[in-house]
Amino acid sequence: MSSGLSPVVSALLLVLVAVAGSALLYLLVSGFRPAPGGSFSLLKVEGVGLEGGLVAYVRNLGERREVVDAVYVYDSSGRLVWHASGLGLALEPGGLARVPLNASRLRAGERYSIEVAGASGVVASGFSFVFTGGYPVFGVTGYNSSITGPPGGRARLVVTVSNVGLLQGYGQVRVYDHTGSTVNTTGIALGPGSQQTVVLDVVLPASSGTVTSFECLR
Repeated sequence: MSSGLSPVVSALLLVLVAVAGSALLYLLVSGFRPAPGGSFSLLKVEGVGLEGGLVAYVRNLGERREVVDAVYVYDSSGRLVWHASGLGLALEPGGLARVPLNASRLRAGERYSIEVAGASGVVASGFSFVFTGGYPVFGVTGYNSSITGPPGGRARLVVTVSNVGLLQGYGQVRVYDHTGSTVNTTGIALGPGSQQTVVLDVVLPASSGTVTSFECLR
């Protein structure tokens, strides 16, 4: 009896090896393709900006809805300087979220990196920026919409001013009559994220129904 393999057995082994090699090649190639009906999550931090405060712009580049759940800010040494969780910012595929950041924990001129985490476990990192310090942004957030009194009489205008910027600022609240003349003005100083209510005495127009306007100047 010959100890070698018969030609028939050798041919069968070659066929099995060829089939196994083809299956392995198919698996390697198809592994880079999503399964039919499947989807993936992918978030990207695209930048930072000022919109009523410092915000990070996060884009959903994935194929399914994702929820931005947490944000982390690190300094140049990798130390965590601030984070927030439980954000619950839902993003449809292709959608953009504005994630608020706490600028009071940052120092002007320093470089920071941002990392965001989705509810599904996906993490986006690698974006860094140099914090420039920002500026104050004043705005009128409340006032008594109507004041009444006899024509030519006096009344009180109550105005609430907020600083939604990143630095302390100084400004003025000015009140104008229907001719554009200033009837009263007052100065105001506000820290970042704070608000203040000021009361101004104004002389009512000589005729009823005339509008008196006001503005806040930084």
